[in-house]
Order: sequence, then structure tokens, then C-alpha cells
Amino acid sequence: VRDLRKQVAEGDKVFSGARALPEDQRQVALAQALNGLTRSYAANPPPATFRLIVSPLVSWIWIGALIVFAGGLIALWPPLRRAPRPVAARYAARVARELGRV
Repeated sequence: VRDLRKQVAEGDKVFSGARALPEDQRQVALAQALNGLTRSYAANPPPATFRLIVSPLVSWIWIGALIVFAGGLIALWPPLRRAPRPVAARYAARVARELGRV
């Protein structure tokens, strides 16, 4: 990046003095300069740099997301056995018979 900035700064110096050129010649010169700049960049690319940031509390966010996901799975899981409806019907019939006797 430093080499590229240096080349761009040099090009800016050259083109600041080229304002006296006619517009069409100036555009051609600018296109040639950009073409040369891209060729030099492609021939000698700068090394890639990576920055790795370690934040220890981010792991708690992931753990929380896993807990929420597990809770959603548990909520969607079908129940093992539902309460049988005949038991409720027998109870209601027994209550009705007892009320009828009184």
C-alpha cells in the first residue's frame, strides 16, 4: 500500500502540471497513467495483511445462541404422551351422577 501511495503521489504531481494540456490529450495521458499503475500493481502486488481480534466475551454470545436454539428444539419436540381423554370424560360423568343423586 505504501508503494502504491507513493506512485499515486508522484502521478498527482505530474498531472497537477498537466493542466495546460488540452482536455482530450489530458484524458489520454490519464488513461495511460492508470493503465501503467494497474500493470505495476498486478506485476508486484503488495502482501496481504490480516488483523485478528480476539474478544473473549463473544463466546458467551455463541453459547447463548446455542441455548436459545436448544430451547426452540425442546419447545417443538412433541410430548411423550398426552393425558387420555376417556379419563376426563369418566370423571365428568361421575360428577354428573353424584350431582343427580343429591
